[in-house]
Amino acid sequence: MELEGIAIVGLAAQLPSGPLSSTDFDYASFWDFLVTSGKAYEPLENVLPDFVRASTFDNISLGISTKDVRMTPYCARRLLDLSFQALLDSGIDSWRHNIGCFMSGNRPGHMNAPGALEKGIDAEGSLSGTPYLMANRISYALDLTGPSLQLDAACSSSLTALHLAATAIRQGDCEAALVGAAQINRELSEWTTYVQGSILVADGMSGPLDAEAAGFGCGEAAVVVVLKPLKDVI
Repeated sequence: MELEGIAIVGLAAQLPSGPLSSTDFDYASFWDFLVTSGKAYEPLENVLPDFVRASTFDNISLGISTKDVRMTPYCARRLLDLSFQALLDSGIDSWRHNIGCFMSGNRPGHMNAPGALEKGIDAEGSLSGTPYLMANRISYALDLTGPSLQLDAACSSSLTALHLAATAIRQGDCEAALVGAAQINRELSEWTTYVQGSILVADGMSGPLDAEAAGFGCGEAAVVVVLKPLKDVI
């Protein structure tokens, strides 16, 4: 049985572009970076740099109060922002189509939110850091009425989200789907855990699908794509 083709019709991304760079890659410049075998890694200092501009977020335009956004995890902030941009890039009117939302991101809990370290969890913002709200927040803010799923499958989370989104489109659960992933490392304690678990590669660089891979290099990035049936595109 031949599977129905799926097309990427929209994309938004923020990716580190080099040591202490003041700008991030978008998806077009990232492709050129890959073709030229560029390098975008550097040693960590005691204070983590804001590689993907995690602290900047226009919460008002997305309907999130200033108090509530302080308990919204950094990953959720980036995925919300990029989901909006990816939808614009696709040209799809979300009000007229049944669109699903399939998201993955690291540590969607309270301690990965900007307000957590200052005053702990309060009643108003306490639900903002719960895992399922990374996807549900996006569906609510962008008025998406399709399936809304938060995925956690460790290193394969984004591919799992992509697979489930394509399956949902083929089964008729939604007409299109947002698929997003974000890795934002805001706490040095996370790196300590990785080291103690012996899962970081010695040279700091990942080798996906490579037989020589001996661990992974933990980088930062955030990407959202919009999927649609290929037959509806061509």
